[in-house]
Amino acid sequence: MDYREQQTQEIEALQAIYQEEEFTVICDEYPSISLRVNLKTNQENECDSDFEVALVIGLPENYPDVIPRISLEGIDHLFSEERIRKAVEMLENEASNNLGMVMVFSIVSALQEEMGALLAEKKKEAERKVEEEKEKAEAIARKKFEG
Repeated sequence: MDYREQQTQEIEALQAIYQEEEFTVICDEYPSISLRVNLKTNQENECDSDFEVALVIGLPENYPDVIPRISLEGIDHLFSEERIRKAVEMLENEASNNLGMVMVFSIVSALQEEMGALLAEKKKEAERKVEEEKEKAEAIARKKFEG
């Protein structure tokens, strides 16, 4: 099976797995195929820390024998550039581990796991900020009381 057939079959499989609002083929012209998968954290119990990320994958001509181009969109305002780069590197490592096999589903699964870690970090940061504000308020109250 040639690269074009593998890529076409993988797209068809992904379309069967994901709903229309989750999976989009940005460009279906071989060899410039690109895809977008929209993922959300914790869809059932929404909270302030929940977020949505778009995984954009570009399939090179000789994919799956080379890793695809991977980028994350929609989270620049939530996480540092360094943290996003770390997540992309983790996804690229996942892709490297699957060379020779179609791998978009594996990359999406790895991102879903990473989103759990990102969500935990975001919640921890929010809790830290609340604690800082509480300590500041207590310090001001002490000064007023002592003053």
